[in-house]
Amino acid sequence: MNASVLIGLLRLELMAQAGRFAIAAMSVAVGVALALAIHLVNRSALHEFGQALSVVNGQAQSQLLPARGDAFDESVYQQLLTEPELVALTRAISPVIEFRTSIVPAESKTEQSGRQAGNTESIRILGIDPMRAALVSPALMPTPAVVLDQDSAAGSLLFADDSVFLSSALARKLGLTPGDRILVGSGAGASNLRYVGSVPGAGPDQLIAVLDIAILQWRLGWLGKLSRIDLIWNDSINTASSRRTMLSTLGPQFRLLDPEVSGEQISNLSRAYRVNLTVLSLVAMFTGGFLVWTSLSSAIARQTRSLAILGMLGISRIGLERLILLVGLLLGVVGASAGVLLGIGLAKLLLNFIGGDLGAGYFSGAGFALDLSLLSILPFFGLGVLTALAGAWGPARRARQLSLSQALRGVQPEDLAENMQTPLWLFVIGGLLLAAPTVGGLPLAAYAAIALWLMAGVQCTGHLLRALSSFFSRLEPLLSRFPALWLAAQRSLGDRLAARQSARSAAAVVASFALACAMATMVYSFRSSVADWLTRVLPADLYARAGQQAGEGLVDLAQQQSIRLIAGIDRIEFSRTVPLRLADELPPITLLARSIRHADVSSLLPITGEVLVPPPASIAVYASETAAALHNLRVGSMLKLPGLGSTTQSQATSFFVSAIWRDYARQNGALAIDLQTYRELTNDQSINELAIWQKPGVTSQSIVEQAQAMVTPDLSHLQWRSAGELRSLSLKIFDRSFALTYVLEAIAIVVALIGVTASFGSQTLARLREFAVSRYLGFSRIDVQRQLLAESLFVLGVAVLWGLGIGIAIAAVLVFRVNPQSFHWTMEMRLPTLELFAAGALLVALGSLAAVITAQRVMRPRLQQSLKEDW
Repeated sequence: MNASVLIGLLRLELMAQAGRFAIAAMSVAVGVALALAIHLVNRSALHEFGQALSVVNGQAQSQLLPARGDAFDESVYQQLLTEPELVALTRAISPVIEFRTSIVPAESKTEQSGRQAGNTESIRILGIDPMRAALVSPALMPTPAVVLDQDSAAGSLLFADDSVFLSSALARKLGLTPGDRILVGSGAGASNLRYVGSVPGAGPDQLIAVLDIAILQWRLGWLGKLSRIDLIWNDSINTASSRRTMLSTLGPQFRLLDPEVSGEQISNLSRAYRVNLTVLSLVAMFTGGFLVWTSLSSAIARQTRSLAILGMLGISRIGLERLILLVGLLLGVVGASAGVLLGIGLAKLLLNFIGGDLGAGYFSGAGFALDLSLLSILPFFGLGVLTALAGAWGPARRARQLSLSQALRGVQPEDLAENMQTPLWLFVIGGLLLAAPTVGGLPLAAYAAIALWLMAGVQCTGHLLRALSSFFSRLEPLLSRFPALWLAAQRSLGDRLAARQSARSAAAVVASFALACAMATMVYSFRSSVADWLTRVLPADLYARAGQQAGEGLVDLAQQQSIRLIAGIDRIEFSRTVPLRLADELPPITLLARSIRHADVSSLLPITGEVLVPPPASIAVYASETAAALHNLRVGSMLKLPGLGSTTQSQATSFFVSAIWRDYARQNGALAIDLQTYRELTNDQSINELAIWQKPGVTSQSIVEQAQAMVTPDLSHLQWRSAGELRSLSLKIFDRSFALTYVLEAIAIVVALIGVTASFGSQTLARLREFAVSRYLGFSRIDVQRQLLAESLFVLGVAVLWGLGIGIAIAAVLVFRVNPQSFHWTMEMRLPTLELFAAGALLVALGSLAAVITAQRVMRPRLQQSLKEDW
């Protein structure tokens, strides 16, 4: 086809159907914008997190960390400096203390309470030895503000007993200038320090505070403790051999990890969450493809004679096919371009108001700067274009199969696939894919099954409408009394062509509503399971947890005995949680030590399966679902737990996985063990969590007040919350984490409504002569509107019910396959019946109303003209 002719036809086609094509392009744009925004937000957060780690880790090649807990005795540092076989292994070492606590300006309590919550958030605190850190992590080296001490050397500020150095982002966030005083920590244990300088190597958005390590140990309760030692290996010694030598000398209670492992762990941890959101965000793009298909199919149906005349004038069928594909390509380019711009703007909003983790809790700290690159944008742009082309392919093939002689008489070309075998095979293949394992830890096969089932469901819509024709044929005597209803039934189900056109109208509704129902059901099931789980794991009235501002913030044995004497306590249960590193490539799991009697374990933990008795000479542990999945554990597995007991005990003691339990709180997994057994193995008598059952008539406030007044030393760092407060807080965190899925559900419904409006509007254009003849045969405008309303109600009702069925099937895949494979936990499937019914009814009502209004606007100026054109 001549290029100028092609361009002219393309321009006329777009002008004739500008509104319909704009809606299709907008749907593609929404899908591209959502997917791109989610990708950019997570990319920006991971990039910022990686930069923060590079500042904190510096040039360290390895980090010496405790296998159990987050602190160890500083005598190990002296051992590395003095033992000849260890000294020869390293070129430089640097001791570090790192933890998180609150920082606020040192004001009165009244002023502090009036400050925004953002000023009291958890901030990363780093204690370093400046002499050592200069060789290993120079970016952490602080710079004193010389103007503070004009009569003394500026360097003395490095070692002053109240000095603290803040990154520029943190000082700006708190509104501080050099010389201001701040409180580090919380309660009576907070330390009053002076802001004396900056950390120039910190990133522009990085919130950190740096102290001399000796000052931190003294002022913040870390005397004799370190959290890690950064190492640079001696270049002349093999690193693998050096690692083995160091670990064999120090014992199995230590681990050597590469600094980049932390970034990989966070990336892997958040990957499943962001992939799930990205897949769900493609709902709008997927529906946009259906809208492109519907728009172009309706255009061919409406312009059958025009296309036939073009063929008679010499334009080949291949030329017609290319014309339709070119329209689809243009829609894709316009929609994808608009989607990219919208996605960038949406990403900025999400980073500012929700955070880099989209509410999931993977990243903490300040807002993140948007990280843009052409390579991160192009795949989503290309996906939008391909989606539109895929939607145009079917209509283009139909245009190529156009019979000129039949088209001149207004006979429309048949669809490519009208047999029932294709969707049935898609259902079967999708079911087989559900048995496939994950790929790189992601349930890609399950996602493919969902896509195939969705495609099969959409293709089955036409067959479903035709199958209903036999039922309505029995009602023909009844419907004949109501001409508008009879015509609506004949129009929707009367023949092959009518059912095909009705299926086009229903396609976008089926796809959008099915995915919206699936998301709603999955989130409702998860939330209900979490609520039930919280009721199960929070049986006490009052809970307390130790903070980290004073070392590990532990409660010693004497303090435990004092707490037991508080009046009004009916029962109290102590527990100890401690990080435990089982594998270098995975983040540490939580070891939970609490009073567990094996005979009653099912009443203490939410066990999900069988419970086995441990064999002799082994100790029972209970693995969470996440721990079992990440570390390949099952009921009956034997394992070693590093750092429990002395070196000989750790080597000799075997632990037996007696049961698997459900835990939604610890994303890295958890192992539960009896508290007394833990104390015997470790000689650690401290605890950091406690649960209190109150006597009748006693308030939680009175118990907290007695604890603060009676226990010595002060326990103001304990965070007290009632069971109701913990449940409410946990569900609020859940709703924040899934806030974006609620938005995606709403967008899916809105896109479906837009699709209904576009589809019925295009069908009305194609049926103008039919409605004109009806008017001249005696039908009033009201009768025509009733016919359209009946058609839309019927088609949308069938589409909503069919979409609901497909959505429930997809929700089952999400609940029983995708979530366990992505996040390694299980849940019960529950249907939000009322919400699904209300959403379906609203979609049918609004869709029918939009269809009638759109059709009325189309008919009003062109009804009579259509008959003149026909004659």
